[in-house]
Amino acid sequence: MQIFVQAFTGGFDASNPSTNVVERVAAVAERAGPAGVVIGWNTATDYLPIVERLHDVGRQVYLWLPVFSEYGPAASSALDYLGQPHQGAVSGADDDFSFACPSQKANIGLVVQYYQRWFVRYGFDGVMLDKIRFSSFGNGFRAGLGCFCPSCQEYYRNAGVPIDRLAARLQDELNKSWLMPEARVGLGYRFADPLVDGFYCARAKLITQAVTTIVGQFRQLNLRVGLDVFAPPFAYLVGQDLPALADLADFIKPMTYRVTDSPAGIPYEAAQFKAELTANRCPIGSQLEELWATDDLAGRACYDSQLKLLAGLDCAVLPGVEVNHLPICATSPAYVESSLSAIDRAGLAGAVLSWNVLAEVVYPELD
Repeated sequence: MQIFVQAFTGGFDASNPSTNVVERVAAVAERAGPAGVVIGWNTATDYLPIVERLHDVGRQVYLWLPVFSEYGPAASSALDYLGQPHQGAVSGADDDFSFACPSQKANIGLVVQYYQRWFVRYGFDGVMLDKIRFSSFGNGFRAGLGCFCPSCQEYYRNAGVPIDRLAARLQDELNKSWLMPEARVGLGYRFADPLVDGFYCARAKLITQAVTTIVGQFRQLNLRVGLDVFAPPFAYLVGQDLPALADLADFIKPMTYRVTDSPAGIPYEAAQFKAELTANRCPIGSQLEELWATDDLAGRACYDSQLKLLAGLDCAVLPGVEVNHLPICATSPAYVESSLSAIDRAGLAGAVLSWNVLAEVVYPELD
């Protein structure tokens, strides 16, 4: 089983980036014996010593990079169906969860531009691309439905989706039960309302097309590519077609975070999804749980079901497993060991110890 560890050095412009990164990451790497490290994305951090040190002992080093978030005024914000910029989700982590429009070429090009400006000199083996999605309902109801800017509206019209009619329905119709998924189809959903079903299908293709372009640019730089994606119950709802994305990558890292009460964590996303839809006259109830044949999307039985489906993808799958004691994702050695055992039994390639081993030392039981 391949084990990677993930280390967050701070946002692009963090005024207080992580210190002693080389020694701290090296200590974790030596203790856990991983195949490699995923690290980023602060621009003030000198990554050369850690890359060289890990290469000397045969470890891979991937640069962790966001795609449609974190770029501030350099990116054009996504707009909701009322034409308002999206609001960011509140996070206990030191990063930004406001999202940019994924259809605009300038936004699509930002991640490669930042790589070439700030990181190309360090000799990374690859990149792991994060935030390759639309906002989730953790950013609010309107943001959770994606981007309705002029560029996205043109895309939807060309895809045969009457986006004006959808926007009008969202504004005018009080009962929005038509937004509920009707059935689970593999790692995605089908919606009974043809307009909504076509909309979700098109938005997933939009994200796949943008990621295809970005992956191609990094391939031209002779880099391997990993993709950070949502856990299966929520991936399609943020525009991620997991089989299509898996076809583009060397590995994907589903964020199957079962205790994280923060964006991307299953408990957080489940609660926000239910709360936002319910507050906006879409009585979702336990519909997602029923579609996954569970009473708890973060429970062990549902976790095993997700891993079984992920095993069918056409690339290496390395699910994320939290290893922190932080209040938003407090875990234990038993939790980590149980998760890794489930991943191994499912026949997956390995795991990524997430989301930030710089916050504290990884568990010694993982030797």
